[in-house]
Amino acid sequence: LDDTHLPWRLKGRLGMRVRWDSIVTAEVPNELIAWRTAERSLMRHSGVVRFRPNGDDQHTLVEITLTYHPPAGPLGRVLASLMRLNPKTRLDAELVRMKTFMETGTLPHDAARPAGRASA
Repeated sequence: LDDTHLPWRLKGRLGMRVRWDSIVTAEVPNELIAWRTAERSLMRHSGVVRFRPNGDDQHTLVEITLTYHPPAGPLGRVLASLMRLNPKTRLDAELVRMKTFMETGTLPHDAARPAGRASA
């Protein structure tokens, strides 16, 4: 939408789609980015990603802190897990994809997606 307002889309099982908007609350180039969801978002969360040197000039430590409040509380958390919308599972998978891209310079792909196209 602009430099601080980001629309998000997530596709789960059975074609279920969830949309929400996030607001960047802090950004320090090469160090961190922080965000929170917009006030009226159904999917409420906030987070910080920090990038730190790992003692040499070839590696970076990526630290992520994510707070997630599912719609409908504990019931929503169970439903999200059943629909494969669990944030921890999705985040872990996307971090592996990011690591592959950073190390190889090639967009990772799944068997269900054509090579060279990033996933949403």
